[in-house]
Amino acid sequence: MNQYISLRVSKRVPGQYHLVLHDQPFYKGLPVLNCEHGLVVQYLDCLHQAIHSALQNSSRIFAVRVDLRFPDSSFPAGYEVLSNWYFQAFIKAFKRRLKKQSDEKRRLQQRVHKMVFEYVWARECGRESGKPHYHLLLLLNGHSFNKLGSFSDSYENLYNRIRESWAEALGRGVCKERAGVFFPDNGQYMLEPNEPDALAKLFCRASYLAKVNTKDFRGGYHVFGSSR
Repeated sequence: MNQYISLRVSKRVPGQYHLVLHDQPFYKGLPVLNCEHGLVVQYLDCLHQAIHSALQNSSRIFAVRVDLRFPDSSFPAGYEVLSNWYFQAFIKAFKRRLKKQSDEKRRLQQRVHKMVFEYVWARECGRESGKPHYHLLLLLNGHSFNKLGSFSDSYENLYNRIRESWAEALGRGVCKERAGVFFPDNGQYMLEPNEPDALAKLFCRASYLAKVNTKDFRGGYHVFGSSR
């Protein structure tokens, strides 16, 4: 007797057949956004791993969505833009500021919590301008950070540490690059044990980074990555 087995064929990103498309409303039990042209399975998995890795290192995780853009006056060209050099410089500058904060607390004999820093990033291109920009999710120890702080130049807070790090990466003054750092509305989340709703809301919001649309897969550079 003939037996017929029905196999579901995975959909692939056009021209990127190593990448699998996801077009369902949930991924590993967590909700995702319904984005045009779908999401990338490998990117969703990377996001899932980064969040859970952070949660393994601290009982509280503070998550922040931020966008990094190049100012019109200093748009990069050549090898630097192809290698994501400016983004890597931003990560190094931000890590250095986190360490400086911990060192200062130790000097003052204040309590220093374990440093947790995971991140997920996506590089996309504007539909009209064609210029690259970065969408980023930062995951930090929630015992050390619980808010961005006042959006003012006069405070040493998380908001300014992020802004200063991008300005340093671009090699420009902080005040000139205010427009280069954008914090989306309602983009701050605190993850704590036994609060699945917060995790679900964060994962759904951050799944935006895994969308296929507006990513230039043929540009010769990485368009998605994480700290792990």
